[in-house]
Amino acid sequence: MIRTSPNRTASPSTGVILGALFVVLLAARAQACPICVAMPTKTVADHLLESETVVLVRENVEKPFTYSVMKVLKGEPPTEPFGLFVDSATRRRLKLHPGEAVVLVRRDMGQDWQRLGIADEKYQIVVERILLFADRWTGKGDIQHRLEFFLSLFGHKNRLIFELAYLELGRAPYEKIKRMAEFVSREELRPLLQRREYIEWRSLAILLLAQKADPRDRKLIEETFQSCQEFGLTTNLAAWATAYIELNGEKAIEEIEATYLRDSERSAAEIRAVLTALSIHGRAGTRELRERIVKSYGIALQFHPQGADTITADLTQWEHWNYTEVVGELLKNENVTLQASEMNGIRKYILAAEREPSTPSN
Repeated sequence: MIRTSPNRTASPSTGVILGALFVVLLAARAQACPICVAMPTKTVADHLLESETVVLVRENVEKPFTYSVMKVLKGEPPTEPFGLFVDSATRRRLKLHPGEAVVLVRRDMGQDWQRLGIADEKYQIVVERILLFADRWTGKGDIQHRLEFFLSLFGHKNRLIFELAYLELGRAPYEKIKRMAEFVSREELRPLLQRREYIEWRSLAILLLAQKADPRDRKLIEETFQSCQEFGLTTNLAAWATAYIELNGEKAIEEIEATYLRDSERSAAEIRAVLTALSIHGRAGTRELRERIVKSYGIALQFHPQGADTITADLTQWEHWNYTEVVGELLKNENVTLQASEMNGIRKYILAAEREPSTPSN
């Protein structure tokens, strides 16, 4: 059994190193992108950092179909059996690749072990590096350093490393995602946009694509968003709408207002998606764009009051108090069915407006 030295500093294979950029780019902690955060809420890195024990294991040669420890990466060596069965596919792969191992984690003593996948030598190095940064990344953490680390791994040929980096970067704030695009090639994004197994993960790739000047990217975004409008598609709609606004600005907002917000027949999922896109640009865009979005919010409240929680959260943050009477009437309207979260959002907005003596924004 081998234990990892706490001072070990093995270097993973990396792509483009962007540390100098990120010193400036990620200096401030900001709100995560509400589109991309819909992907798995806990990444492999989260599980590694939050676990009490992390080990690399292989099949026990003396007791087939059970695991034995190859290396302890974090915590104390386990003294009890893992309680996990080595399936046939894993057995075959480990026999073919003697340098590979299964990553197991346990959050607390007494809890069940969780398998994080089979790691080759390169992935094992990445795992060890993540654990070395535990003190730096946990709690409020050094977000700048964490994103810098995973951006350097974006597009890695090892699929597990690539997916880990992608999911980590997908939680970055939108304004940071926009600036990442300069350092990510279309070739690195193509598998995410073409392979069906990544369909639920495409949001980040779509947002990155919108920052490119390539006419092919513009055509893809515009045609896909038009299809969403025409056929009522909702898969990745928030990302496509966000990208469409990125390309076309106020013209896109006017189109969304006309085709979605003024259409009372649109589904709740469609409205939630386009409101998310508007919210992202209202938070990260120019003041002029925000003012246009506020006007669209007024239309949305009229035709789709169920989106009031998203709208009032933004209006409160932006200190726009124009719609206090409008949303107040929603609470009184017996023909409007609101969820508890929507009603709470409205009440918070009204209370915040009452505490503000300033003149409402126009």
